[in-house]
Amino acid sequence: PEEPPDEDEPEKRRHRPVRAAATGLALLVILGGGLFGGWSYTQQQYYVGATEEGQVAVFRGIQGQIAGLDLSTVHSTSPAQLDDLTLAAQEQVKQGIPAESEPDAERRLAELTSDSPTNPNLKPICPPNSPTPTASPNTATSPNTAISSTPVPTDVASTPTPSGSAA
Repeated sequence: PEEPPDEDEPEKRRHRPVRAAATGLALLVILGGGLFGGWSYTQQQYYVGATEEGQVAVFRGIQGQIAGLDLSTVHSTSPAQLDDLTLAAQEQVKQGIPAESEPDAERRLAELTSDSPTNPNLKPICPPNSPTPTASPNTATSPNTAISSTPVPTDVASTPTPSGSAA
């Protein structure tokens, strides 16, 4: 005996494309939401780093790249160059100095690059070249500064004896 064809079968086939489209759309919404959330998070982050030209700057975003896209942009720059900083400060800037907010990043940049004479992060600036008298190594500048090439004898008689001891 033959079984009658199931009348619900064509209806199931008709719902599968709709179900697949709904599932695909849901996945796209979740993926898009995740990407947007991640991008929003990175745009609230700030750090102090160096531009490709070597200028010390505040960056908005996070350090790094994904698929060749930078995850940060230059927010503000300072007139200071990376070479103006001490080696220790240069290493910190190259690694990126994280900040909690934009004002915090601006404060850290100002601390690094301030022209204060007591700023430990800047290399000391040498004074402009001033003419200073220099003498050649073989010339004595005064008779009292001449160096004798005659060896000084170091015999026992010329060494002082401690007081209170018999000679």
